[in-house]
Amino acid sequence: MNIGYLMAIIFGAVIGGVYWHGISSAAQRLGEKKRRNDGAPVQLAQATQPPTNMPAPEDARRTDRPPQLTTALSPESQQVHKAKPPQQQSKSHEPPQDEARRRAALLDRLRQEYTLSRDNISAALIAGTEQPPADWINKRLREMGEAWAVSPAAKQRRLSDVQKTKLRDAMVLYKGQRVSIDYPIGHDEELEYARDFLATLQEAGWQASLGLPQVTTLACDGVAVSVVRDEPNKPAPVPVAAEALAQALESLGITVVRATMEGEIRNDGLFHLIICRKPTPSAMP
Repeated sequence: MNIGYLMAIIFGAVIGGVYWHGISSAAQRLGEKKRRNDGAPVQLAQATQPPTNMPAPEDARRTDRPPQLTTALSPESQQVHKAKPPQQQSKSHEPPQDEARRRAALLDRLRQEYTLSRDNISAALIAGTEQPPADWINKRLREMGEAWAVSPAAKQRRLSDVQKTKLRDAMVLYKGQRVSIDYPIGHDEELEYARDFLATLQEAGWQASLGLPQVTTLACDGVAVSVVRDEPNKPAPVPVAAEALAQALESLGITVVRATMEGEIRNDGLFHLIICRKPTPSAMP
């Protein structure tokens, strides 16, 4: 056999073996890669499965209030979310300040209306220290669509016939006593009350006279019997008739305030009977 031919056979066999081995290795690697790829979904599916101790899906445990929110609230916090009881209404019936000012302004306009529409109006009504009759004011308020009303004015203070008779009989024992009957300025009610005392004491023989209208802040339902003292720390001499008058008035149901004033003591025993300024009732209901 030719040596060259033999060498060609041997070289071809070697080359063929190497090629076949490369193909087999490549095929083996492809097979392994394919197997790994085929197994990946199984591993991923196993990894995404929830553990057996996980809670059920939210839809399966859904309630009106999420459980995690309920457990997150402490007892103190839950008290905050409870409905608060309605606040008790104020027992006061007084209107707010803005409303009170509005009503006061409206009453003043009505007073002016009443004053301009009538004759023989008193000085106190013109000055604004008195109001028109409550019936007239309330009628006008209803006509204006207001839902509130004023209270009727307190009864005028006057001496009754019985009081006049008893006072005159008691004071006749002190005939000739001097007294000045004083009253607040600009108040017709106090002036009429003072005139009752003036007439009664004059009938009892007293030297009674009306004093000049006074600017006074003494407010009470009755009167004050006032004596004069010339020194601040010195007791004022009290005429016997002054104390007798005070006691007689108290027996008639009239409130009496015993007072003193600074001034020069007179020898004629003059003292003062002061008509107190009548307390003004509230105009608001």
